[in-house]
Amino acid sequence: MAKPKKSRKQTLIFNGIFMLISVVALELIFGGWLGHRRLHELSIVRNRDHHKDVSDLTGEKKTIHYRRDQHGLRGDYGSPSQIDILTLGGSTTDQRAIGEGSTWQDLVVKSFKEKGKTLRIANAGVDGQCSFGHILMFDNWAPTVPKLKTKYVLVYAGVNDFYWQGGDHPDDPQGWFHTIEKNSIVYHVFRTIRGMLRVRYDYTLLGHVRVDLAKKNWTDKASRSDYATLMEKRRVAYHRRLVSLAKRIKTLGAQPIFVSQVFSAYYRDGGKITGLDEEIKYEGHIVNGVDVYHMFGILNETMMDACKASGGVCIDLASEIDFKPSDFYDYVHPNNQGTQKLADYFTRKLTPIF
Repeated sequence: MAKPKKSRKQTLIFNGIFMLISVVALELIFGGWLGHRRLHELSIVRNRDHHKDVSDLTGEKKTIHYRRDQHGLRGDYGSPSQIDILTLGGSTTDQRAIGEGSTWQDLVVKSFKEKGKTLRIANAGVDGQCSFGHILMFDNWAPTVPKLKTKYVLVYAGVNDFYWQGGDHPDDPQGWFHTIEKNSIVYHVFRTIRGMLRVRYDYTLLGHVRVDLAKKNWTDKASRSDYATLMEKRRVAYHRRLVSLAKRIKTLGAQPIFVSQVFSAYYRDGGKITGLDEEIKYEGHIVNGVDVYHMFGILNETMMDACKASGGVCIDLASEIDFKPSDFYDYVHPNNQGTQKLADYFTRKLTPIF
């Protein structure tokens, strides 16, 4: 006699239980529920050593060597106890399209070496990370690096905070959903995919997508003037996070160096501001490149204020160096030409310190 077929209901129940068990297993193994360091929350790349094609970004056939060690650091800095400068930041610090020996950190080291000075710089930049993540680097990542010690922590930040939503802070009381956010590997994957989609469709100035800026239309006319209102909530929250970050840096026994940033959606020429003459989405508002200059300027001023309040070394790169559209391969990431210009600037600024 043939065995009775399982009912559709039984099949659904069985598959549901199997999926639940699988998800729980994934969470326990890869998530942070059992007290593991929550490094997945920070998206830190470790033990990566490979050659990759960046032709789609550079516009020319090119392969680079990209390497990050077991601690998630780039650069030849010796050991974690010998670091002179630890650099924190997002993709403009990480530099995924710039190969070993050619990052602005590497070029600064070379410049010092030519002067007979040894400078050890460790690059801890994480693509997409803002000041919220920089704070968590000290809470969750730094304790995992044996004998980590540095004289200075250089924070090259701003562009990701320009799009960071809300006024949240790692030290604020968190509810049950934030617990899931911090520990769940499934949520981490979801957040990563969501972030990629946002960069593509909403945060259009941040994505690693080659842009031929020479073919863009430019204007010297702003499209609005309510910048203070648009940026107020973000400005207050940014200041608070930077002050907290400075305190954590000093807890490590280091001195903070804060450096302001720029977008390539605008450029300055003899005091005249020229920006992209196109619609840019910003939290439900439409702005152009000149507007971005004024809005981002508020965050850069906030960084300098927080730096002074924290007793840090304040470097206002945004007001002191004039990049051109030809220095970038997209709206925010310098190409090799821009990277060299950035390295020359940092060398001038760091020489008096060392």
